[in-house]
Amino acid sequence: MSNLAVIPPGQNKAVDFIEVVYKGELLGFLWETANAFLMEDGALIHRARVSKAGGRRIRSSPSCGPAQSPDLNPIENVWSLLKNAVHYRRIRPRTVKDMMFALN
Repeated sequence: MSNLAVIPPGQNKAVDFIEVVYKGELLGFLWETANAFLMEDGALIHRARVSKAGGRRIRSSPSCGPAQSPDLNPIENVWSLLKNAVHYRRIRPRTVKDMMFALN
């Protein structure tokens, strides 16, 4: 499993996604892992033309599954675990910095 890639606030466009996720965390992980594949949900940022092209450039043909379907896309289970871990903290994060601390 790769590291959690965090897109900074205000950088939520497809080109930002490519820089932080595809060229950042994912690129090295895919090159080091022979049988890895990229599974994405139907989020708009994943379906953007520039995102699809970026995924192909790093030797990955993204498989796109339905949004929020844990049976077909296992990452949804991971998101659920993270969400619950943060939700049930005694003190909930209120800033990006607090959220990063809670997720680490």
